[in-house]
Amino acid sequence: MLCTQLERQAAILAQRKQVFVTDRERLAGVAGIGLQPRAPWAEPALWLFSIVVDAKAYGRSRDELASLPAEDGRGTRPCFVPLHRLPRFREASRARGEFLPETDTLAERGLRLPTCDTLGKGDIDTIADRIRAHGRGTHG
Repeated sequence: MLCTQLERQAAILAQRKQVFVTDRERLAGVAGIGLQPRAPWAEPALWLFSIVVDAKAYGRSRDELASLPAEDGRGTRPCFVPLHRLPRFREASRARGEFLPETDTLAERGLRLPTCDTLGKGDIDTIADRIRAHGRGTHG
């Protein structure tokens, strides 16, 4: 299976780049939606496209927003579970007195959008349109 993926690597990366470029363009400036920062010298991995949802500014929580694209069969996922919250590491983290507010905030507000190489431009636009349409002031 990996060999097949490697043979299609250029096409897969080109499609993923299109997803990232389109998502950034379509979601830029949406109140309450934060995009991943990118240093001018950095080349993104194009693996996961994540946003951060500020519920107060957007008008919906990350979890409320996560359910919207799923209505169309295009699921989203929370960004990650912080290591210090996983059962294997939780007690050691507490024993060290770790306080990781930035990590916790990203985990609570981060949302991964679909990025698979089978998404077409229409699919990407639909996801962005739903996010834009359900922001502050556009729902009851």
